Amino acid sequence: MLICYLADASSVHTHKWVRYFVERGHEIHVISFENAKIEGAAVHFFKLPVLVRNATFPLKIMSIYGIKTLINRIEPDVLHSHYLTNYGLFGALCGFHPFIATSWGSDILTVKTESLIIRWIKKFIVLYVMRKADIITVDAKSLLEKVVGFGVAPEKIKLISHGVSLNEFCAHRRSSEFRKSLGIAPDSKVVICSRRLEPLYDVESLVKAIP
Repeated sequence: MLICYLADASSVHTHKWVRYFVERGHEIHVISFENAKIEGAAVHFFKLPVLVRNATFPLKIMSIYGIKTLINRIEPDVLHSHYLTNYGLFGALCGFHPFIATSWGSDILTVKTESLIIRWIKKFIVLYVMRKADIITVDAKSLLEKVVGFGVAPEKIKLISHGVSLNEFCAHRRSSEFRKSLGIAPDSKVVICSRRLEPLYDVESLVKAIP
């Protein structure tokens, strides 16, 4: 197959999706506003004029014609956009089908620190993209339930968990030397959180729950 992604080429999530299909012999193209190399894929970089940060999104919207023209030239079998309120919107505006849209979580979850107008705009975009998409993928059951709450038919939603390699991440394989170097007692319980310290991820509740 020839698969075209509309996604952040610098994101590890994009690299994982692309690598999976490249390793299975599919031809992959990535259209991105971030300039980065992805092994085995053709990355098409859309460079925006250097302006104030707040003008970035309008400039991206103005690039829709160029994106649509490029997609028509690539002639993919599938168009797959990542992050509903960003590349998902651009994919929906292009009108290409079959169109897959993937949520990363923060695009459909409400953040208390966001203003009411921002939350309203995000909801409008999300509803529009979900309506245009043929398939919506999420990586957690909680997100699936959230998408259903938007009125999307369950059969249109696919739960695809990232997962981890149990060969690399195994609870029975512990490095006593590493724990010692950090001053951790051999029999102590250790909790690791890899989330960014942003309100959306509520790391504070995890810290409070540990004791």
